[in-house]
Amino acid sequence: INSGIGLPSDYILKIKTDAKDSTLWISTNQGLLKFDPIAKKVLSILKKQNGLEDDDVSYPFTITSSNQLVQSFFGMLNIVDLDTYQFNNNKPAISFNAVKVLNEEYLHQIDWQHPLLTLAHNENFIQFEFTSLLYNNSNQGQYAYYLEGLEKDWIYNDNKNSVSYSGLKPGTYIFKVKAANNDGLWGNATTLKIIINSPFYQRWWFIALCLLAVAAAVYSWNRYKINEVKKEENLKANFLQQIALTEMKALRAQMNPHFIFNSLNSIQKYILKNDHFAASQYLTKFSRLIRLILDHSNQSTILLSSELDLLKLYVEMESLRFDERFDYTITVDKNINAEMVAIPSMLVQPYIENAIWHGLLHKEEKGMLTISFSLDEAGSLKVIIEDNGVGRQRAAELKSKQVLKKKSFGMQITEDRMSIINRTMNINATSEIIDLKDDQQNATGTRVVLHIPLQNINSINNWL
Repeated sequence: INSGIGLPSDYILKIKTDAKDSTLWISTNQGLLKFDPIAKKVLSILKKQNGLEDDDVSYPFTITSSNQLVQSFFGMLNIVDLDTYQFNNNKPAISFNAVKVLNEEYLHQIDWQHPLLTLAHNENFIQFEFTSLLYNNSNQGQYAYYLEGLEKDWIYNDNKNSVSYSGLKPGTYIFKVKAANNDGLWGNATTLKIIINSPFYQRWWFIALCLLAVAAAVYSWNRYKINEVKKEENLKANFLQQIALTEMKALRAQMNPHFIFNSLNSIQKYILKNDHFAASQYLTKFSRLIRLILDHSNQSTILLSSELDLLKLYVEMESLRFDERFDYTITVDKNINAEMVAIPSMLVQPYIENAIWHGLLHKEEKGMLTISFSLDEAGSLKVIIEDNGVGRQRAAELKSKQVLKKKSFGMQITEDRMSIINRTMNINATSEIIDLKDDQQNATGTRVVLHIPLQNINSINNWL
């Protein structure tokens, strides 16, 4: 066994036991060793300087009963009285002569009361030079060193008093060095703590900042993409809204001429009949009605009060035109503030026109038209248009017998407008047509029910 116990040589000739204790005497080519087998360490080394004839004592020797070591050396005898021989019991102290980092001296920068050396990550080439205060056979002194954090055990360096390390990684190290005197007695170790800092890009705060920067970049990129998608969706939505508004304007432009054409026909009829009073009365109402239509021609929605004025004028004109062949009533629930509720313009009129033209016009006796505005259970505006005319089936039969069939656009236009309003304004306006019948299932008229959510209607003007 040689590692870690300080044997000067692996070549051993003979081993003898001390006569008075359990220590061993070992002859080697590098001196005569006194060895403690229990502690497993060299206690002393006897060489030529101690009185032996030569350092190479690999020749025979013996220990007498009186504890004397006797050697024969080419006809000569060496006798050592082991009981009276004075061994060197002084433990040598050790100190640093130099501590160099990248060949730059750091020895005097270290506080040896608290020995610490702090270095940068690239200051990883370190040299140590040390010495022991050996005045007795100093050339027989030994050194051992140990860099804790890199090496696992002491390294015995004979009498070489320097060591160097290169390429040390960032971390904490403790350099330990000790010396042994000429009799192999080891002194206490001298230590120096060394801290090699990590480069800034390996430190926790830099890694944390990098992670935060990456997270911020990913977050910013995602927000940017989300905003881009939102912008694109908004552009698409605005584009679709513009298309829808254009469609609605086109539909209103179709419906207004349709209504005006019917009114002008009535005026023409009075003129042909030379009924100048009726023609004048009708023309006055028509001018008022045209003014209302022009005032709201560029508005998608109007106040319910304005719509009521328009509908009253229209029904009066149609009643005059049909020689008052029907009566009518228009009622508004008291819970509805007509000055605060807005509805799509000219949405109700085509249903009234249809009731008059296809229901009441073909009735032989005087008819009745009722129009009511109320609130349904869901809080929506409920509009009921009811007539006691001939019913839809009879009206279709009469229309099929006409020689000149006039194509009606009013109802189709209104249905298209309602579909666009629902899509663009995100409301659920509905229409329902009910055929009224008596107990014998005979047609007694038609009822149209419209539902328009008020909560969305109030915000339509702002939206548009």
